[in-house]
Amino acid sequence: EVSLFVVEVIEVEGGDVPLELTSEGLVSPRRDTVLTAEVTGRIIFVDARFQVGGTFKVDEVILQLDRVNYEAAVAQAEASVADAQLTVKQEQARGEQAARDWRKIGNGKPASEMVLRVPFLKSARARLVSAEAMLRKAEEDLRRTSIRAPFDCRVSKALLDLGATVVTGTQLGEVYDTDGFEVRLPFSLSDFSELPEDGKVTVSATLGGAEHTWNAKVTRSEGGIDRTTLSAFIIAEVEPNPEAPEGFQTPLPGMFVRAKITGAKLSDVVSVPRSAVRGRDQITVLNADDEL
Repeated sequence: EVSLFVVEVIEVEGGDVPLELTSEGLVSPRRDTVLTAEVTGRIIFVDARFQVGGTFKVDEVILQLDRVNYEAAVAQAEASVADAQLTVKQEQARGEQAARDWRKIGNGKPASEMVLRVPFLKSARARLVSAEAMLRKAEEDLRRTSIRAPFDCRVSKALLDLGATVVTGTQLGEVYDTDGFEVRLPFSLSDFSELPEDGKVTVSATLGGAEHTWNAKVTRSEGGIDRTTLSAFIIAEVEPNPEAPEGFQTPLPGMFVRAKITGAKLSDVVSVPRSAVRGRDQITVLNADDEL
């Protein structure tokens, strides 16, 4: 009596096989910045939204430093500019008068620059340029007493409050861009080599039992390899999903997401089911004589 094995035979053929690459990472803002005082002064105004989670539109005033000293500096600089302008006009008039006087007493000889007061006029013009530069600096210092939102942002840290005195370089808080988020995705070197140039990227996260998804696009590669994990990293910028519920149209900073990249393919390969593979690298083949 002969025992026969029943086997399932599948016909396979070579070709290109679509490849879906997966990764995962943490969402981070595309831009974040530390709010820093550029001038010295006492905080006299703090917007009520300046607390963790508060949002600001670009150029809105977040904090205001005392302006009195800087307004006085602007007024003094304006006076210096006016004095310098007057000196220039006076030297121009004196030079013109000196030229007329020389024509009367110079006996046809050319007048020297000193006689025509040319050095005095150059000095007066130089002092005017210096005074105008000091005025611009005073105006800029006055403008810097207003701490404004550098872009549409959300507050992640609020370090100081009303009444505090700050000096140049004092950190006031931290904000991040609410319009742009990105995720850093690691890939093995073999998968990294298969990444398509124009592949479609989808990131997803499960929150409260609901699946939220966003489209993304690869913006850049970090250009290096992590020696510990032998992984290469790409940065994908997450695009808003207008169909998502309010509050989840963009992912939240720090959110853990899964990423899928489609568009890659394996060329000239034979695709077989995982169940057909014996061990790590063996496949049973049926020949023309129906022998395994």
